[in-house]
Amino acid sequence: PIIKEHRTLAKLLNSTLGSICSLARLSVSTQKYTLHGRWLQTSTATGRLSIEEPNLQCVEHAVDFKMKGDKTGGDADENCRVNARDFFVPTQ
Repeated sequence: PIIKEHRTLAKLLNSTLGSICSLARLSVSTQKYTLHGRWLQTSTATGRLSIEEPNLQCVEHAVDFKMKGDKTGGDADENCRVNARDFFVPTQ
């Protein structure tokens, strides 16, 4: 279970958030990081819109994991949930 949890968190950090965050650019006017993807209108057979560079549609919804111990030195496990989609906020 620990290895599976580690792989899940490593995948979230390295392949998903790491690659997407490397494409973010600092906006001079707002002093916030922004992403601008390319929308593709004709790339799917069903007619749906897709996005690339970065593909924000592949970001996982929620990842559950346990944290061992607490800051006070106890042995209690804490269940945590990270929703990576919460990091992205639309600007318009």
